Amino acid sequence: MLGFTRCLRLELQNKGVKVTAILPSSTNTASWEGSNISSERLIDPKEVAQAIWNAWNTGPTVCLEEILLRPMKGDL
Repeated sequence: MLGFTRCLRLELQNKGVKVTAILPSSTNTASWEGSNISSERLIDPKEVAQAIWNAWNTGPTVCLEEILLRPMKGDL
């Protein structure tokens, strides 16, 4: 998917379309229910949403190509 996203960005850059790859690590979603992992070790989904909003909200001369999000206490 990352390769596809990079190609898509190149194909659309002259049309003024921004394409950003969002790469969140361990995010506190239903997929972690039942695990013994503390929610403090997971990324809050609101933080992922904020990163997406920030990418969308950049000016016309900038495209955030990739956003890599990792938990502050390290990957699981």
